[in-house]
Amino acid sequence: MKKFVLAASLALALAGCASTPVLNGSPIEVTQEHVENYWVLKQSQFSTKSRYKKLPKQGAVVEVRYLIDSNGKTHEAEVIKAEPVDDWNRTALKAVDVMEYDNAPGNESLTPVYVVTSFTFKI
Repeated sequence: MKKFVLAASLALALAGCASTPVLNGSPIEVTQEHVENYWVLKQSQFSTKSRYKKLPKQGAVVEVRYLIDSNGKTHEAEVIKAEPVDDWNRTALKAVDVMEYDNAPGNESLTPVYVVTSFTFKI
């Protein structure tokens, strides 16, 4: 019984940690080239510390699709393509998780968007 209570408590705590996107309308799909018409990345370069004990032996390109909500926060990140497969996926998803955006001039309605970003990892 104690194990069940502990598991249930942990599940509730984790569910509470997941943030809910704020949407001022239905999200639209935009290309990477046009996302700047809606949202501007606050920080153009950033570093994520890898949890790998040993880094992959080769670089990679990882494409991630994600939602930018009406507060400029990212949500629903998913890898849609990776070459080579899986080597850098976790790092790309972590990068999206720390990205924040400001609304672009002309996006006073704070339109949420889905966008695909390509990350290039070099060794």
